[in-house]
Amino acid sequence: MATSDETVEQLITTPGAKVINIADPEIPWHDYLDKLPGETTPDHVAKAKHAVLYSSPDGKVTLGAWSRDEGYGPIGSPGWSFDIVLEGSVTLINTDGTEQTAGPGEVILYRTEDVAEWHQTGYLRKFYISIEE
Repeated sequence: MATSDETVEQLITTPGAKVINIADPEIPWHDYLDKLPGETTPDHVAKAKHAVLYSSPDGKVTLGAWSRDEGYGPIGSPGWSFDIVLEGSVTLINTDGTEQTAGPGEVILYRTEDVAEWHQTGYLRKFYISIEE
């Protein structure tokens, strides 16, 4: 199985169907620092981790996995984001006050212009697809 970012890229770009287990301890996970408000503690300690499984040559399409114990703050995306919740749950609160909670097997979709608050009170792990416009 993959032991570095380079071998993950090789695994994905090698011809043929692939199965990648994101729980595999050999998949390289990295601190997710300063990507969005709320991703770090006030002293800049990462609260989240992510593993990029694929990034297109132009950098506009990214597929990966992300996890965090808890967090609150605005959602944000430089284009389209598709988050597939694998474990845990999160409540999204729109500016009109409507709330939606996503749990395992559900997809969260948001774009650059969407405004909502992310309220996550416990552990969450997701698979994400990000498409920059």
